[in-house]
Amino acid sequence: NTTFRMYSLSKSITGIALAKLISAGKLELNRKAVDYLPNLPEQYKKVTVAQLIGHSAGVRHYKKGEWMRFSKGKCLLASDALEAFINDPLVQNPGTSFQYSTFGYIILSAIIESITKSSFDDYIRQQVCKPMGISNIFLDQPNDNKSQQSIYYDSWDISKWKAKEATGINNSCKMGGGGLIGSARSLALLHLGLLNGKLLDENTQKIYYTGIKDAAGKSLQYGFGLKIGDKNGKPYFSHAGSGQGGSSVILIYPDEKAVIVLAGN
Repeated sequence: NTTFRMYSLSKSITGIALAKLISAGKLELNRKAVDYLPNLPEQYKKVTVAQLIGHSAGVRHYKKGEWMRFSKGKCLLASDALEAFINDPLVQNPGTSFQYSTFGYIILSAIIESITKSSFDDYIRQQVCKPMGISNIFLDQPNDNKSQQSIYYDSWDISKWKAKEATGINNSCKMGGGGLIGSARSLALLHLGLLNGKLLDENTQKIYYTGIKDAAGKSLQYGFGLKIGDKNGKPYFSHAGSGQGGSSVILIYPDEKAVIVLAGN
């Protein structure tokens, strides 16, 4: 039950949240992002929800040296985190090709807040995790829920057998792109519940595991916060996350109804 920093595995949880809103008829994949966030800058007028989910919207990723600066702030709402990047130009025309972007998933977190009229953190806790009996997945806030959190280490000196504790990191502004912490068991149970049809209707479940396509109709090999692969004719889904004080990976084998999550500090 120890919780770890999930970093980019947060995207898989955000993907479930988005799929739940689709299943409830509150979100449409092919609608424009501005339909849900009317104040987005002009360059986002053609960006769709599907493109944001599949990393083909053209939203930039971290610039050199920016990761640490973005890890120093504190955000209670996804809208608090948009200012750092939202006015920058897109790096490509929407739908052109796969361009990985944590910032794209922060925009999706803001869309979730706009639809649900609640904070991203509250929606994840109350509407995604609570129905599955999960209580220890939440937004990373220093000094919050410390009783079950792992200690976060930055480096390890083998010669002295000592570890340096990672301090001064606040991932809350990463929101659904990399700001969640939770136990490996809880994340595995959440995805297992999804595989067993406990969270989505049948049609949305099919969409969820099909993945997102580019403008030409070619699969991007990426779905709702998960990479899509195939081994010996069998599909599998995966993702990894890493940063100061945390490293994690998820592997999902739908045919076997198997979910594997590894998390470290």
